[in-house]
Amino acid sequence: MLINATLAVPAKIANEAQKYKKCCGKNCYAVATLQEAALGRLTQSVFEVEIDGKPVTTPKKPNISSIFLMMFNGKTTGGGCIIDPFACMNDGLVDFVWLHDEKV
Repeated sequence: MLINATLAVPAKIANEAQKYKKCCGKNCYAVATLQEAALGRLTQSVFEVEIDGKPVTTPKKPNISSIFLMMFNGKTTGGGCIIDPFACMNDGLVDFVWLHDEKV
């Protein structure tokens, strides 16, 4: 069962937030975000992605470079942020979203 899985910057923040859970509670994610930003670690990651056996590429870019890559099966994330208002949990499909900015 997949509800959502996130890679890139959100995964880095979630990993660092574990260190602060005891002292900061829910604020551990804010603390980890500030830490990662201050240390300059909020950078893009490079992924090779296939959907239904076909690579997701363009002739100029063989890989996906992204700060946010998410696979999910619903409209919202665990925190309630709407990622895809058209996603449907019972359509038999897994949705896939990534953010890309040429300037980053």
